[in-house]
Amino acid sequence: MGHPLRWYEPDVVYEFTSRTIREQFLLRPCPASRDLIFGVIGRAQVLYPAVRIHHFVFMSNHSHMLLSSSDGASLAPFIGFVNSNVAREIGRLRGAPGRMWARRTRPIRIVDEASMVDRLRYLVSHGCKEGLVATPGEWPGATAHAWFATGATLTGTWHHRDAERRALRRREAFQPETYRTKLPITISPLPCWRDLDERQLRARHAEIIAEVTRTTAAENARLGRMPPGPGAICAVDPMSAPTASKRSPAPQCHAASRSAAVGYRLAYRAFVAAYRAAAKALREGQRTAEFPRGAFPCRAGFVSWSVAASPAAAHQR
Repeated sequence: MGHPLRWYEPDVVYEFTSRTIREQFLLRPCPASRDLIFGVIGRAQVLYPAVRIHHFVFMSNHSHMLLSSSDGASLAPFIGFVNSNVAREIGRLRGAPGRMWARRTRPIRIVDEASMVDRLRYLVSHGCKEGLVATPGEWPGATAHAWFATGATLTGTWHHRDAERRALRRREAFQPETYRTKLPITISPLPCWRDLDERQLRARHAEIIAEVTRTTAAENARLGRMPPGPGAICAVDPMSAPTASKRSPAPQCHAASRSAAVGYRLAYRAFVAAYRAAAKALREGQRTAEFPRGAFPCRAGFVSWSVAASPAAAHQR
């Protein structure tokens, strides 16, 4: 089965989900892996400044990121850079280089403001909803929770591997710290909360954290379970995998109402039709065939939106 066609609009929030191969716990939290993942994300922001990160969480066998971009074009290379470099760095750390991700990352369009807040709450609840920790702040892996809760700056270490290799080939005296840079990560509020001041924004975040904590406590009491906590999570064998998978089919979009979801599906259907018509014309030799904006034609790069013509808000009504 082929991948859905990618369609990226500027200033629209997408949820990107990636899963490890065979759902192994290759991303198992530890201080070193957390620092490496933060460093990769920090470097990706340097290379793709148009991308805004609204939240992210790396679990032991999958990750979620809420992203938007002012140009739309930067989202695919940004997530590609993050995933490829996380795979290399974690493979090096675990002594198990090779393939990490099970498939290409699936982007899911978030159609309206209510769905943005709902997906943010979903990411914050990770670790809690699985019964692994009692509060969101206890998750020991790479997450934007510290910024979300207190506004703290997130930093990680980026390793300049190419420079390291060149130095080794030149037989230079090798000093690892020379090829390491501490990089910050900038987290942006959701677009629907962009106009809130710092106090109002922290209040909204605190409400979500308190709601997740209350829900987790009630669910743990109902099931009679005790979260194993950070220590047990960090002790898991990274080559192991869960005995049962709870995966469900990914939706085409996240929408708060049926009408919003239907509106997006119709718009996406029109986009796919226009893409296929342009691809057919190109195969027939029409070199001037025009692909729809926001598409990634093979070997042609991203089809950009003009600022004036961008319909970014058209499907958020």
